[in-house]
Amino acid sequence: MTNDFVKQRVTIKENVEWLIEKYPYVKNDYRKLLQMYWFHIDGLKRFIPFEELQKMTQPESITRAFREIANIKRKKFAQPTEIVQEARAIQEQQFHTYYSDKKRKEDDFW
Repeated sequence: MTNDFVKQRVTIKENVEWLIEKYPYVKNDYRKLLQMYWFHIDGLKRFIPFEELQKMTQPESITRAFREIANIKRKKFAQPTEIVQEARAIQEQQFHTYYSDKKRKEDDFW
């Protein structure tokens, strides 16, 4: 019998869809979604009670503030390291390759 928690999924999107199906309440709070993602998918086994989690700042608010610093103010400390920039470039290339291939297949379908 396959354990749902160890079942391999290919993409983050598939992982999120699985979590939404398994735990519909995660749709209501990104913090819960992130916690369940980190717990079930990434293997972080420190679980914060939801009552405590709700007191925490929304992840999007934190990342939005970081993007503002990085993109608008161009502060040196907000710039990622060269290794991270290279990894992001590879991920961006993979993203474009995946979605351009997918679009071609969808275009062929119609």
